[in-house]
Amino acid sequence: MNGEALEREIPCACGEAAHTPVRPVSGNWGPVRLAECARCGLTRDVTDYPDRNIFYVTDGIYKAPDEETFEAQLKGCERYVNFLERRAGRPGRALEVGCNSGYLLKRLSEKGWSVCGIDLNSAN
Repeated sequence: MNGEALEREIPCACGEAAHTPVRPVSGNWGPVRLAECARCGLTRDVTDYPDRNIFYVTDGIYKAPDEETFEAQLKGCERYVNFLERRAGRPGRALEVGCNSGYLLKRLSEKGWSVCGIDLNSAN
């Protein structure tokens, strides 16, 4: 993916459309395309998902995790934490939209990051 043009320009939260592709990562629904903003440096998902309905599910499938499940999910976040640490070079600020129960944010916080997350599901 490095050097490839992205299929469509998705502006950053700062309004900038120019970005540099970052190596793709594997997600639950296939490869996730990441790009770094040319203005502010934010790394974000710029994947053009063919079926955006995969993200809209009923609240009924979510439930708050028990302690054992939460700890298992924390361990599963390590590769993302390692990726972010390599990419940023040092702890920084992380905003996760759709953070579920906060697995990734908890692990980042333990590593010195300033974190904030939001999820629309009240069960989390």
